Amino acid sequence: MAGPARSMESNRTPVTSFSAATAHRLDQQIKRAFRHTYGAESGLRTLVRLGTTEMLRAGASRVAIRNALVARVANHPGQGKPSILTGESRSAALTKLMLVWSDEVLDRDAESSP
Repeated sequence: MAGPARSMESNRTPVTSFSAATAHRLDQQIKRAFRHTYGAESGLRTLVRLGTTEMLRAGASRVAIRNALVARVANHPGQGKPSILTGESRSAALTKLMLVWSDEVLDRDAESSP
């Protein structure tokens, strides 16, 4: 008689990064956002939400998702010019926005979970 069936969850390693395709798309959109291209932030918001959802479905934790987003911006060659008003770098501003957008998805998921 065969032993108990192992769930797929027990065989998976924790997800800590975006898929290659999503990471590439995020990188391209971050470049556009650094250049202040029209619609870049809107596109980035969509991709952040998509990436967050993908990682959640793959079993990633909130911390892993947030770390993956921070890493996408931190590993970018251009950090963008600092704001004249706040002195904050474009990199820091985008990171904050991306974390807010991701938290919206994470919070909505937490509310809908039993």
